[in-house]
Amino acid sequence: MQHCGVELTSWYLAAPTGVGQREITRKDGTVLVSGGAVVSGAPAVTIAVTTFLATGGDQYPFRGAPFTNLGLSSQQTLFNYIFHTLKGLISAADYPESGEGRITKL
Repeated sequence: MQHCGVELTSWYLAAPTGVGQREITRKDGTVLVSGGAVVSGAPAVTIAVTTFLATGGDQYPFRGAPFTNLGLSSQQTLFNYIFHTLKGLISAADYPESGEGRITKL
């Protein structure tokens, strides 16, 4: 699953399913998850995922959360992004091999 607008400042790869995300902070500094638990009063967030993941595929723990199927395939979504958002240009400078520092593995 990809993410945007947040930083995963602590991610424990060896943790059991559903508890690996230890710290999640929005770009504006709002802490959503601390010590592996949702912070009291944290705002609700919208998550965009494939239907496969939304329905529990690959053991993603969405726990029956409601979702809206927009009717677009992953392929059509990628096409739309590349041609309409990026104007057909994918630049190595925009996608550095080392990433952007948003994820730290422990």
